[in-house]
Amino acid sequence: MMVAVEEKKVDEESMKALLILYMEQYCKKRNRKRVLQQRLRNFREEMVGTKAIRYSPIPHSCTNSIANEPLDFRIKCEEIEERIEKERKEAATAMLKIIDVLSFLEPESEEKNILEYKYLDGCSWKEIMIRASMSRSRCNDYWKIGL
Repeated sequence: MMVAVEEKKVDEESMKALLILYMEQYCKKRNRKRVLQQRLRNFREEMVGTKAIRYSPIPHSCTNSIANEPLDFRIKCEEIEERIEKERKEAATAMLKIIDVLSFLEPESEEKNILEYKYLDGCSWKEIMIRASMSRSRCNDYWKIGL
């Protein structure tokens, strides 16, 4: 009898850990998108003023000119922008999945609010405490009940 209770407790804990990982996917995707956006801004700032010469294959052509930015720079920017767009789409999909999971909770319940603050809004526990007007331990209790 004691073994069955322990197995059930271990199973519940592992399911809770899996649920937490599942719920955190939106924040991770959103943060990844922010990192890529910052990298793109930094890359563009570093490349300001870099010039490249475009040559025409025809000799004595008047089309030889100085471009504003090297072709490699444009290609790298486009690659980063594609990655940002991919992360944005994945984040939106993850958010919808989390909303589906949270729909099992009572509307406007404290548990649902705490989980939304944590996993959709990406709030820290300090921010959650302020938004919910509760102590950290009370917020944590509602978080555990919600999971």
